Amino acid sequence: MRMLNQDIVTQANKEDGCTRHFWEGRFKSQALLDEPAPAAAMAYVDLNPI
Repeated sequence: MRMLNQDIVTQANKEDGCTRHFWEGRFKSQALLDEPAPAAAMAYVDLNPI
């Protein structure tokens, strides 16, 4: 995982001109309790690739 993070963060920082960690925040999750929530979450992930 460390090698994957290093490769990705090096490339992303080079493209963006940054020097920060790529995954610097803590993991967060949210329950998708109502009917449209999973579809909205899938659309968000699909439209915002890494």
